[in-house]
Amino acid sequence: MQTAVENNIFPPYNPSLGIWGGRTQNTLQVLAKQIDSLLTKYKESRDALLTCKDIRKVVPPLFEHHFVASTLIACMKNWGEAPWVIYLLKEAAGVGVISSSQMVKGFIRVEERFAVLCLHDSSAANMFQSLVFKAVSDGWLDNSLIESFGKYFANFPRDGMGIGSHVLLSDDT
Repeated sequence: MQTAVENNIFPPYNPSLGIWGGRTQNTLQVLAKQIDSLLTKYKESRDALLTCKDIRKVVPPLFEHHFVASTLIACMKNWGEAPWVIYLLKEAAGVGVISSSQMVKGFIRVEERFAVLCLHDSSAANMFQSLVFKAVSDGWLDNSLIESFGKYFANFPRDGMGIGSHVLLSDDT
């Protein structure tokens, strides 16, 4: 027993889980910083496939929705970057880095924070609508999501058309 203590053989105690062992270094705060770093790197390189490879390395399975939500919120904060961000999410969905269920969950996470986002930016509702309709019209987001966000989409057509005034419908990516 003394040798085990001296040589630090015991696994670390994880107080948040109340157990011995487990990974304590990968918290959601660390993941959020890594996601921000990935987005910054993508903004500089504009290389979606390289970023998709980095997503596989950095973002743990079943946490891709955090990447989607962070990406969407970053896009809404800097609307000029929207076409590039949409392209990244479309590529990530296309190559299978982010599953359809994780993509939907990411959009739902943004919707859960919607009231706060609207307080910070009055155009958040229009931006979110544009993001959802662009994703649905491009085929990388399930159309049923529009019905679940019905209160935000009451005045918009169901096929995603009619949003021509927004930057997203131009395929400048």
